[in-house]
Amino acid sequence: IGGFDERLVSNEDYDLCARIRAQGGRIWQSERLQVIHLGNPKSVRGFMRRLAWHGKGIVRPDGSVAWSPMSVATVLNLGALVLGVSVGVRLLSAHRVIAGLAVLLLGAVALPAVFVVARMWQRRHWITFLPSVALMQLTFLARAKGLAQRLLEVRAAARSATT
Repeated sequence: IGGFDERLVSNEDYDLCARIRAQGGRIWQSERLQVIHLGNPKSVRGFMRRLAWHGKGIVRPDGSVAWSPMSVATVLNLGALVLGVSVGVRLLSAHRVIAGLAVLLLGAVALPAVFVVARMWQRRHWITFLPSVALMQLTFLARAKGLAQRLLEVRAAARSATT
């Protein structure tokens, strides 16, 4: 399958596993394997920068999108957020304050909340809910920012290659 794709910005491991599965191979997890990630960000800004970098990995070198569960969730969350803000603002401007605020809140927390609950259920590990939902929303937003940046970079490179 050619090993890791060096042209990718990030998410090389996901890409490699997807290609192994596409060729009929199987991926398994060893509970005995231990990995230590060194140098994790110590600030919110560093955390956001790292997640934006991961978001860049959603876009392949040819400009297509690598649809993983996390990239799908990132795009769906962005859509829910935009829809929630647009409908919420319309309701607020029509003096329907409670309905407008409810829709704004729903658009901002619906998908992150579902994602947090699913992760807790999957891992059978219960965590503090509200801070986790806020952190998940930051994760989605940072990844969306990276995705948008990478799309712009790939399109700019394609334009300069044709001129």
